[in-house]
Amino acid sequence: MSMNIKMDPNNGPKKPKNKKPGILDKITFKMTLDFIVISLIVADIFLLTWSDFSKLSVELTQNIIYFDLMVCFVLFCEFILRFKDAEDKKAFIKDKRNWLDIIAMIPIEFAPLRIIRLLRVIILINKIPIHFKGFVEETHLDWSFGVILITVVSGTIFFYIVEVGVNGNVHNLGDALWYILPTMATDGGNITPDTILGRIISMIVMVIGILFFGMFTASIASWLTKKSGNKDEKEEIHELKNVVKDLQLEIKELRNLAPDLQTDVKESKDLVQDLKSEIIELKGVIRKVNK
Repeated sequence: MSMNIKMDPNNGPKKPKNKKPGILDKITFKMTLDFIVISLIVADIFLLTWSDFSKLSVELTQNIIYFDLMVCFVLFCEFILRFKDAEDKKAFIKDKRNWLDIIAMIPIEFAPLRIIRLLRVIILINKIPIHFKGFVEETHLDWSFGVILITVVSGTIFFYIVEVGVNGNVHNLGDALWYILPTMATDGGNITPDTILGRIISMIVMVIGILFFGMFTASIASWLTKKSGNKDEKEEIHELKNVVKDLQLEIKELRNLAPDLQTDVKESKDLVQDLKSEIIELKGVIRKVNK
């Protein structure tokens, strides 16, 4: 009789490895690319619109053309990355939105017709929500931007009402807006309110601006921490799933060995019983010999 149980010490459950989160776990490549694309698109839209409706110097126009070429190159790289990551390449090519993105890559140097340049600006504007929507929803900043917009509009109107005719630097809503925007971030620029209500409006706008930028920074920090934590949790869950699978395989192997174990135990009992019988017989023989 032999015991058929073989245990391999190398097939035991694997222990999850501890990995230190790196900088790429906190700031993903996609988030960085979205931020760069949004910033470049906004700047390019402003410069293109400015160049279309203003008479600029030759040097400044040339710099705008160089900047636009750089934006087109970044959009081209982003397009190639999206094409590379697409699961269905044919569906990606057939998508009309991707063909519009190709139009957005045409530099203004090669698009002299104003209608094409206008179409390109419209397409660029439509690209902003694609990169910005997910970020705003995840950071819950959508309502914060609404508060800022209401503050800018109402602050501009009220500041204009209380300061026009009194403050020599405020002649129209543009001057009031030019004061309100810097007030939210700094100290209001070169315009100083002359009325008490103007000073009160300035204080309210400044406090809202400080709260907004503080909340904006905290939201981004919380979002980055959450992204990093979620990725670490997913890795740990994946490793634990692998451990569970290994344990299930071990249990299955032990269940397969159970019938063999029962057979071996039964054979062992029979062997013990035979040994007892033989011992009794030997004792009888020894007694006869002694007599």
